[in-house]
Amino acid sequence: MKGKGLKKSSWNFCGFVLAVAGICCIIAATQAGVLVYSSQETQDIVESPVIPYDQKKAVLYADALQTNNSAVLGYALLRTTAVDPDGETLQYACDIWDDLNSNWKVVSDPLGPEYISSSLESIKADLRGDCDDYSVLMAGLAGSVGAEMRIVNVAGTGGNPGHAFPEYYLGTNEDEVIGQCRYISARYDCERVYYSIDGQSGETAYWLNFDWSVGRNPDMGYYVYGDTSNYHELVHPGESYYGVGQQAVFYYPDGTYASDTPGHGYYEEDVFGKEALYEIQL
Repeated sequence: MKGKGLKKSSWNFCGFVLAVAGICCIIAATQAGVLVYSSQETQDIVESPVIPYDQKKAVLYADALQTNNSAVLGYALLRTTAVDPDGETLQYACDIWDDLNSNWKVVSDPLGPEYISSSLESIKADLRGDCDDYSVLMAGLAGSVGAEMRIVNVAGTGGNPGHAFPEYYLGTNEDEVIGQCRYISARYDCERVYYSIDGQSGETAYWLNFDWSVGRNPDMGYYVYGDTSNYHELVHPGESYYGVGQQAVFYYPDGTYASDTPGHGYYEEDVFGKEALYEIQL
């Protein structure tokens, strides 16, 4: 399990100024149409004929996040509204999600080998790309301000294509998970907040869905739970999941990956004000 607990972000004034100034380096740091690897080792792994596809993709994702890049951090901070420098990373992540989903333009990859844009490349492209590119940028920006993120891949079924989406680590403590879900419910005026569950480390870990809402058609591959039918209920972090019940591959920022069929659940407060986490039985 990659999750080690919730983190907080703290930025001093000088660090913030330097991070924002780093945005000026975006054009110089990227090349249109060319994936610039961070090391020769990364390039060797990606180009190897014997290394498994999932391992190659894990390295590509990790390379593309650019979480420690000052320009990525500056871009993220300019899109947050938190005034408390020690604010919870979930607030920062939601601010970034709001901005990306208001401005992202869906553009498919060109024909040929799969291409994953780096965070800086997607910024330079004025927030254009496919679900891989969105996932990388969302995870890269949120990760730069302290959030623990992963990228999930689910294979296509029937007429639905495969899909990639990011998730935010909520932790393993149910009380903390409820508190964070309560924040989402209040911020986005939604009755339920959905998450995935895995136990790869021997304890139950909760991950919040940070999938995009751009061009979203809930009838195409997304599992809509219960009686949730209002569209605003579908447009927020913690919305309904794509590919429920399918095996997924989880990619982590350190270049590792794992595969599993995750469980799913939701947070809800009943009419008596009782809050609880409910596991979904398919």
